[in-house]
Amino acid sequence: MLNRIGKFSVYVMMVSFAFFVFNGESFSGDRSGINDKEVKIGVITTLSGPGAYIGRNTSYVANTLVRSINEKGGINGRKLKILTQDHAYNLTKTVAVAKYLISRYDVFGFLNTAAGPCNEVLFPLITEEKIPNIPLTVTSSMFQPFKRYVFHAGLVGTDQMWIMVDYIVKDLKAKNPRLAIFYWEDSYGKECLNGLRKAAKAYGLEIVAEESFKRGRVEFSSQAVNLKRAKPDFIFGGGAAPTLSILAKEAQKIGLSTQFFADVGNVSIKALTIAGDAGEGILAISDKVMESEDVPGMNELKEINKRYAPEVKEIDPYYVWAWYNTVILVEGLKRAGRDLTREGFVDALESLKDFDTGLTGPVTFGPNRRKGIDSGKIYKTDIKNKRYIAITSWKRASE
Repeated sequence: MLNRIGKFSVYVMMVSFAFFVFNGESFSGDRSGINDKEVKIGVITTLSGPGAYIGRNTSYVANTLVRSINEKGGINGRKLKILTQDHAYNLTKTVAVAKYLISRYDVFGFLNTAAGPCNEVLFPLITEEKIPNIPLTVTSSMFQPFKRYVFHAGLVGTDQMWIMVDYIVKDLKAKNPRLAIFYWEDSYGKECLNGLRKAAKAYGLEIVAEESFKRGRVEFSSQAVNLKRAKPDFIFGGGAAPTLSILAKEAQKIGLSTQFFADVGNVSIKALTIAGDAGEGILAISDKVMESEDVPGMNELKEINKRYAPEVKEIDPYYVWAWYNTVILVEGLKRAGRDLTREGFVDALESLKDFDTGLTGPVTFGPNRRKGIDSGKIYKTDIKNKRYIAITSWKRASE
């Protein structure tokens, strides 16, 4: 029975995809995405494949924060209805499921759409249908050039690299450190690379190695060997967990002694688990607070999580990320009022200035601004206790 149902679901999806892609018709018209009782929000994430843990963490937010909000009466008399679809980090499937959510459910907007490339392929559809999107990614293509319906709240790769190099030079006071980078061959990884190049040039520092890898790869012995030959003092990550952890383990095997510096994408509980003792003392940058921090936003998250998802024993940074994106969504809906429209929601988000999510630095949008976050903290790994310890306050790039 399950196999027949599974096959039928695949068949329906294929038919839907063929209709929406080849029909060429717009969904525009009198679609509101709301009714008197609820606001329907589409979540397009990765629930299968190597990045499935991202989707799982995103999904928990629907069962915790959203459930808590709904039990208190929702927002301006409407409850949130979260509709989740798996894109498996496949660009074609991303477009297909987005069209499915619009046609089948008339979603008001998209939330926590995972990964830069998957968001980028949705730009034409989002613009045409005028559907707001708060993505789960850290690429500047979300706001450069300006896109009215995309509100980005993550520390982009360029800013991450600048803040990390600032920390090395100004806080650690390293003298002529030799830098290297290990990055994804995609828009995010290349943005990290370009950011490091700019920061290094500004400080007169040498980048001794630039090692790239394709998405989905989990064997990095050749990159580790090349990095060892270059003798870097610092190796920066530019990808997603657990890629830098795997490299750190490989480095340990071949005797590569260096200081690893993890980017936002490589900060996760999974990364700590996989790294083992090879990950002890890794530095990291994050645009969100960690479970170990005693701050109001994290304490509230833990309380809600304890009530609705007691089985979740570890608060992963990706979970926090999906959570604060949802906080931003909720604030926009509150400010838009009962007479909610997509355009009114966009205007409401544009009114956010130094908004405190409780989990990030201040968030600011505006009529011509879609880059909401520009600050991050530096952390250090504590492998024994599987946590990240903050060692700085919020920092902005000196660029």
